[in-house]
Amino acid sequence: MKTSTDDLREFGIDDMPTPVVIDAPPMDAPPSSNGKPKRQTAAPPKKDRFPLVTSAALDSADYTPRWLINDMLAAGSPAVDGGLFKTGKTLIAMDGAISVASGLPFLGRFAVPEPLSAVYFIGEGGPSVTQEYGRRIARSKGLRLADVTNLHWCFSVPRLESLEDLDEVQRIHDDTAAELMVFDNLMLCMSADEPGNVFRMGQTLGNVIRICTERGITPLFVHHFKRTRATADPYAPGELLDLTQAGAAEIAGQWWLLTRFERYDPDQAGEHKLWLSVGGRVGHSSLHALHVHEGKRSDPGGRRWEVEILSAGDVRESECRQAREVKDQKREEKAAAQLEADRGEIVAIVVKLKDNPKTKNKLREEFSGGHTRFDRAFASLVKDGTLTPVDVKNGNGHTDTGWKVKDDSE
Repeated sequence: MKTSTDDLREFGIDDMPTPVVIDAPPMDAPPSSNGKPKRQTAAPPKKDRFPLVTSAALDSADYTPRWLINDMLAAGSPAVDGGLFKTGKTLIAMDGAISVASGLPFLGRFAVPEPLSAVYFIGEGGPSVTQEYGRRIARSKGLRLADVTNLHWCFSVPRLESLEDLDEVQRIHDDTAAELMVFDNLMLCMSADEPGNVFRMGQTLGNVIRICTERGITPLFVHHFKRTRATADPYAPGELLDLTQAGAAEIAGQWWLLTRFERYDPDQAGEHKLWLSVGGRVGHSSLHALHVHEGKRSDPGGRRWEVEILSAGDVRESECRQAREVKDQKREEKAAAQLEADRGEIVAIVVKLKDNPKTKNKLREEFSGGHTRFDRAFASLVKDGTLTPVDVKNGNGHTDTGWKVKDDSE
């Protein structure tokens, strides 16, 4: 069977990405009988590489999106499952693959219209971790992992710039008719050469996506966020710009982006509170707050996979409320510290003038802060008995109320 990579080889491409030059006449073309360079005749195209569609045909066709997972994963559009390290990207992708293969709801909520064949390429963790993850996820759906017969696993990932590896991907598709292929993770599938070159990465990924599109495969690439995202607003929902490596955000036709909305607490092992931001070109867009319960290996029955989907609005309202509470607490703490400092200053002034007690107005004139701060601190000193009144004579011989620090012997 002719493969899509055969098209690339016909132009002399043995490895991607390589510039493709089509129908370029050689510089040393032999001369014709009249002495002029002989014009090279391009070989006829073997197939219509750029077929045209009329507007009428486009308008009359039925391109209604088909869903692998309702409102979460559309068929035929390249997808990226991205997030910061240790935010459950692989577990979420595995839940998606097992859901598609079994026809059971993704994360226990999002319906799968029909069970379909899927392939999961995983480059990290190996069979032991994959088995443990897969068993937990299957168990959460009331299955044994062995029951998920539509899902096949591979413990190495293809190099996407290797035509030989892409031939093998197509052979796997011939054997499985997989409509979903998960590549976990994209970093291991790509060359380390020029990861920041968006044109190079775009050509490699574009060729892979073209092969998938022609064969009816939806590719899901598991990918990392930039490390800087961990320090810059780490508890906000993810965005495509957070994806590391050139090209990943640009080719994403749909996405699942994971971040935490609360810091992970090691004392609450296996408890994760995550944002799942979902979107895509077909128009689906949503934000979900996930509370994942994994438990500990020492728990009866071992670790588990339980996902509670919370209202993102409720979580955000709770975050705002907590932020206000923290802000109010800090303001109160600052005000209390200022009050204590002002009380100390007033007491020091009174002690300095103990041989010549002053009225409240005279004490206020000695105070370094404003009248409001003085009045608040003075009132608290009088209320708790730190300052006591004493009669003082003014210049007119009248008696005014002065103030002194209470003697403990009194």
